[in-house]
Amino acid sequence: HESSMTVVEDHLIKVTSSGNINFVGNKLALEVIVNYLLSNARKYATNDTVLVTVDGGSTEHAPVLVQVQNECEKLSPLSVNLLTDKYYRAPNVMGVRGTGLGLWIVNNLCTANGYVLSLHLQDKVFTATVRLKR
Repeated sequence: HESSMTVVEDHLIKVTSSGNINFVGNKLALEVIVNYLLSNARKYATNDTVLVTVDGGSTEHAPVLVQVQNECEKLSPLSVNLLTDKYYRAPNVMGVRGTGLGLWIVNNLCTANGYVLSLHLQDKVFTATVRLKR
């Protein structure tokens, strides 16, 4: 539901897709994963745009990659590896409501369904990538 909205809470969600994005997977788990990734991106973005990319690759057996990116000026590179820890909240989120469970839940759902979650921070752009098996 949230992924179908293009403007939420003054944040623009830009969605692009390429390649063959058909895959078999757990629909409910993927909905929860995408919901948490979009929610986090909107809450912690330091600009008004969240980029979502779905890439099916150029071959039939390439994994489907779902990426959610947002600018995050105050996130420390040292915090990125801790973001999937239960109850962990990075120092840059002071004043923003949350439980510290979102990325922990995403990581556990990915593991349970054979997906791979990777988190990356480069030049103040935070990227969460979920690699879906076909």
